[in-house]
Amino acid sequence: MSEAMIESANIQEEYLWNSAREDLPPKKPLVEIGWVLIGTFEKIDEGAIRTARERTREYLRQRFPEFSWRVPIVVRPDPNPDDVLAEPIRLIDMAVTERLTKGWDFAIAFTATDLHALSKQYTLGTPASGLDAAAISTARLDPTAQRSMVRKAERELVLSNRIWALFLHLLGDLLALPHNDDHTSPMSVPRVPEDLDAVHDFSSEEHEWMLESLTEVADLRVEETAQSSRNPFFFTLRVLVRSGREIIAAVARNRPWILVWHLTKFTGAALSTLLILLFTAEVWDVGVRLPLAEVAGALGITIAGTTTFVVTRQRLLTRRTRFRLTEQVVVTDFAIILTILGSMLSMVLLLISAAMLVIWVVPNELALRWTDFAILSLEHNLALAGTVTIIGLIVGALGASIEDQTTFRHVAFIDEET
Repeated sequence: MSEAMIESANIQEEYLWNSAREDLPPKKPLVEIGWVLIGTFEKIDEGAIRTARERTREYLRQRFPEFSWRVPIVVRPDPNPDDVLAEPIRLIDMAVTERLTKGWDFAIAFTATDLHALSKQYTLGTPASGLDAAAISTARLDPTAQRSMVRKAERELVLSNRIWALFLHLLGDLLALPHNDDHTSPMSVPRVPEDLDAVHDFSSEEHEWMLESLTEVADLRVEETAQSSRNPFFFTLRVLVRSGREIIAAVARNRPWILVWHLTKFTGAALSTLLILLFTAEVWDVGVRLPLAEVAGALGITIAGTTTFVVTRQRLLTRRTRFRLTEQVVVTDFAIILTILGSMLSMVLLLISAAMLVIWVVPNELALRWTDFAILSLEHNLALAGTVTIIGLIVGALGASIEDQTTFRHVAFIDEET
């Protein structure tokens, strides 16, 4: 079989569930939301997903007629078929791979396996807005998970409705819509799967919010414009100028200032190092004598170095060998880099604050014995605090490097466990 025939067969298999209308050229700004089915599903699950997908597409076309909508489906094998719990971030990584290779705007990964949750007993879905992707498990959405006897027709109908409702919730999360307490709104947080049965529609305010966000999403990407440059440097520069707000918004959704509290090895190693150093006479003697400007410069270099180390050690960036340089790749990678940089800056503020507090409570007599300075000025204190912060940040980065990659990415990129 020729390569062209093999490629054609692969495309046919990937888009087995897609109707012919999916291939029609869009007449309006295009928004593509790919559904990635990972692993095997029961026939009822497949039927429910098919029904939910058709309902989703028609709903979006009617509710947002300003855009052309495509909801392609691809099927992929489960890389860990024997796992009792599926890792959401691994599913999302697979969805992101499809999104980048096929140029989708968003990607949703589906699995029939229960999702692994870190902060809750279980989770129905997990959005990762910084990656424009999410994961959904049908395991608990199936009414047979709550009732042993359910008719086949009712089971498929209820399951498809819950998939549709949960998809709308996650889409709202990806578009940064706030949650609310209206149980008929997709943006209400479902406590149990049955809560999804009451979901009806977005409010007019939520519709306007989504319309504004989708307008930005549907814009032509840099690589699709006539001014696109093939030079990677100029291409990246053009993307940064054009999509700077989008990158900053993705970083804000990732909340890097919260990340340090969830990465216990990172924070624990840094704070422990700082406290030990601040009760060592030699560190005081050296720290107060270092020029503040040199300490500040060394701290800046340390922040850049630890950010690079963590990003590369945890393999957070898109693999360049697999994807051509596109606007989505640039935006995703820079959002990741700035998220980790923001975490490092948050850690620096935490360490300096903690160091200044410890320095303040140390008795003057002890400080004199350690430094031979009768009075320590603010500049001396800041130089000492900066010195121990540099060492603490380096040790903290080493601690972050031994964090499990899956856990690190889960904490860094998953916004919530719905």
